[in-house]
Amino acid sequence: LAGKQHCREQARQLVSVFGRNWWKETLVFFIAHCDARGFDLFMAELLGVIPVATLREHNTLLRTLIDEAGETETGALCQALLQPGASSDLQLLVLECLKAVNDPEAADSVKLLRHSFDQDGSLTGEAKKVYDMSVEVIRLLDPDERVADHDHGVFYNKYEQDAAYIRIPGGTYIYSENGQEVTVEELYVARYPVTNRQYRSFIAFLSGKSVDINTSLTAKEYRQALRSFAADNPDDAKGMQDYLQSKKDLAKLFGSEYDDDRKFNKDDQPVVGVSWYAARAYCLWLSMLESKGNEKGHYRLPTEMEWEWAAGGRRDKSGEVLEVREYPWGDKPEPTPKHANYAQNVGATTPVGRYPDGATPEGLYDMAGNVWEWMENWYDDDKDFVALRGGS
Repeated sequence: LAGKQHCREQARQLVSVFGRNWWKETLVFFIAHCDARGFDLFMAELLGVIPVATLREHNTLLRTLIDEAGETETGALCQALLQPGASSDLQLLVLECLKAVNDPEAADSVKLLRHSFDQDGSLTGEAKKVYDMSVEVIRLLDPDERVADHDHGVFYNKYEQDAAYIRIPGGTYIYSENGQEVTVEELYVARYPVTNRQYRSFIAFLSGKSVDINTSLTAKEYRQALRSFAADNPDDAKGMQDYLQSKKDLAKLFGSEYDDDRKFNKDDQPVVGVSWYAARAYCLWLSMLESKGNEKGHYRLPTEMEWEWAAGGRRDKSGEVLEVREYPWGDKPEPTPKHANYAQNVGATTPVGRYPDGATPEGLYDMAGNVWEWMENWYDDDKDFVALRGGS
């Protein structure tokens, strides 16, 4: 009992300086050397004392503490998740922490939260964000359980580590580039940008290493299909044939330039430093996995028109043809560090899904800030530059 009380006192003292830059190393040292009980006591103090808004403001530090923890226990996190009257902001934050800790013992608590929601398809706003995140965490902690989405607007890609794709209904809007009415067909868009973890499976496949994917597709078959794609699309994929010939080893050719950079290479950070050709090659790989070796376009990059509609289309204004929202989350408020990673306010990319306040109504994350995203289309008529969206 005396030891537990001492640990609690240490946790209380350190929580009181959470967020102060000069105490960061001390906090990391403490969390790296305490046992599971110490971690749990620290999290209990942190969630009980520090406002959610402050925790959000120092989300990078919070994630660092979880990543550096020597041992973990999730009792305090689960208690905070299920406490009566818990706000959606707190529940989302705790779910993100549980996702980072990745302890299967927490699955039952997350299932209790999920079952507390009305699943008649009427969930909107913050409740929908919490429900969607609870489903995502359950699928991570208990892979054997397959959760039916409440509105059937999501599918999970088993070839991409269960990545969630969100249904975006088709519609007509005024395209910002030319002020003209354009129509976009229904499409599914990945909830998050592609992560380093997901992309490394692709690189491992190209290297001939074992990957946790049930497929008969071989690297040789894929390479042949990729070369055929480049040859058959000299206009749409201008320059791709020459690019593929520039280096024999595709794993090295397509690998991220920042895979060894600690600022950008954590598993849940978005992959950066990959070419447009590499991004299209990744989509072809997913398509071939899905179609059992056939070159079918199940997966591709979005066009600018599709991206803009997904990021800001006013789908709540049925029957009206309007311009898109100012930001993914709405016309107001102006961007803040709660909405996105932008203008070097963090100094590195952040793990995907870190900014629920910046998500679209359907639940697409990081559509503004964090990383630039390759588009399918060329930016100019001469096809010298490829379009980018998103920003960083």
